[in-house]
Amino acid sequence: MLTVCELSTTQLPIPNECYSLPEQKQECVTQLASVPQTWTTFSGYFRDAEIMCLAIRYPIEREQLEELHRNLTREQLNNLKVLRDQQLQISQWRDKEINDLKQIQKAQQAMWEQWSKRFEIIIMMVGRV
Repeated sequence: MLTVCELSTTQLPIPNECYSLPEQKQECVTQLASVPQTWTTFSGYFRDAEIMCLAIRYPIEREQLEELHRNLTREQLNNLKVLRDQQLQISQWRDKEINDLKQIQKAQQAMWEQWSKRFEIIIMMVGRV
């Protein structure tokens, strides 16, 4: 297509087969090869095609990599938020558990004191007998 564009710009005749690309690709190349000026134009672009593709591909690949990096960063931020939320929940759960254990300890202390008083009463009663 670059050859057709240049031939069009320079107002050189374009072979009819080159208007039906890619169906008549081989016929187009054969017609371009029959005229030295068109062949030189085609072969120059053909030779430079890989370099042009690489030149065009670099910004596209760079943009794709940058988008991938942005996506990974977003995912990492989401993961960080989930971890922070879990850490907060665990901290709240731990505080509740500590509070529950303190209440159990108070209840056990109260029971111990109650049993100790009863035991003392029983010992005093047994000592009188």
